[in-house]
Amino acid sequence: MRTTQNEKQCDGTFRLDRPAVIAFTDHMLATGMAYNGPAGLGIPAEKLMAGRFITPRECRQATAQWRKSGAQPLAGDADRWEHWVHFIEVAAKHGGFEVAI
Repeated sequence: MRTTQNEKQCDGTFRLDRPAVIAFTDHMLATGMAYNGPAGLGIPAEKLMAGRFITPRECRQATAQWRKSGAQPLAGDADRWEHWVHFIEVAAKHGGFEVAI
């Protein structure tokens, strides 16, 4: 995830600007895809905000939590949210991903 553009790239990156990173992280916390604190399922929120590597296991847990939640995509950004979830699913199968901020 990069913070320079608001578009999904074909080269295996998913680009978001800083306000979008914050909105996506907040929605991930609300749906259980991310968590704050020492332990949980999904992706630790501080990894999303601090430019760290997200493991395949964290990706799998995040997408499982998303499906389990039954929540709606991020309001006002549903298409990009669906691309984001798909990106995480693919990353789970290809070694995870690195957050670049």
